[in-house]
Amino acid sequence: QLGECPTLALGRHPAANAVVARKMLSRLAEDAAWLRDQAASEARAPHLAGFDGAAPSQASFAQQESVLNRLVGALDKLHADDLAAFEAELPQVLQLASQGPPNAPESERRGGGAGGGEGA
Repeated sequence: QLGECPTLALGRHPAANAVVARKMLSRLAEDAAWLRDQAASEARAPHLAGFDGAAPSQASFAQQESVLNRLVGALDKLHADDLAAFEAELPQVLQLASQGPPNAPESERRGGGAGGGEGA
């Protein structure tokens, strides 16, 4: 069971009586209640097909072991592929991040914008 969300004691703030503040607090309470209900309705244990919780026979145990080994292999490959892609892209990301002054617009960082930079 999910615990209760903490409540914010914002109602005691001097500005909490303003109409806008009351509407915001009401909206926050509604959003928190909705998120709590969503989490409660989605809170369930993950389920792997073929793993029904009953004590497996020797044959089904071997099948389950095979499924798990394939899953582990696939996850290892995904991890290796992601790491290789990261390592391949990192130099370009670092180069792009270091181009232009810190406050340069994105169009300037990516090689100049249309119009060649109009000034005032």
